[in-house]
Amino acid sequence: MDNQRLMDFMSKYEIIYSVIANLKLDTLTSIGWRYKLPYQGLLDLFHDEESVKSLNDSLVGEIMPQAMRQGELKCLICKPKNDILIGLFYVEKRDVGDAYIFGKKLNDELSQIINV
Repeated sequence: MDNQRLMDFMSKYEIIYSVIANLKLDTLTSIGWRYKLPYQGLLDLFHDEESVKSLNDSLVGEIMPQAMRQGELKCLICKPKNDILIGLFYVEKRDVGDAYIFGKKLNDELSQIINV
């Protein structure tokens, strides 16, 4: 994965923090500014190997991307490859319809970045 392209993507869409979980290698990589998140609770989704496995299991058969919210903080969960989960953390300022469209756009663009 090209970290510079991911950083450019994060900057372009005001993503504060991202976590990339490689299920095949059992690795977690974070990029961004965790300390800028207004809440920390959603980070538990990517806390460790077991929480990532549980999250991945919960996504079987679900339409992607999935979103979780804590106050104004949103975690958009993307699965650009079968063995990769990515959490994008950002402050959501859109109404429900616009937020859905924005999430799909992020997921589609992220899939292109990851699959390069």
